Amino acid sequence: MTEFKVGTEKTEAVENTIMAYKAAEAIAVSELAPTLPTRLGLALNFSVFFYEIEGASEKACSIAREAYEEAMAKLDSLGNKSYKETCLFILQLMRGNLNLWASDMEITSYSY
Repeated sequence: MTEFKVGTEKTEAVENTIMAYKAAEAIAVSELAPTLPTRLGLALNFSVFFYEIEGASEKACSIAREAYEEAMAKLDSLGNKSYKETCLFILQLMRGNLNLWASDMEITSYSY
């Protein structure tokens, strides 16, 4: 809804979305392994929300980078091939976003 609302309704939708993501993130961090696709998908979506909706590139990169690094540190411990492939796919999407966002931030930072 944050993509379509305007004015006060958009502000309220954004606040509600952030609260929901933060609640989900707290549960995911405390209950789910860093490599679990559900946790990775949440981090991916939360980071995209900050980048696309909030225009908060640094926050988006921080969320994605932290999830990426935590999962990569545990990747070798995964035994299930299908599970590992899903994890790698989400990590690939995250890495792509991080590369894109980093290049966007550099262009923005140096454009006068």
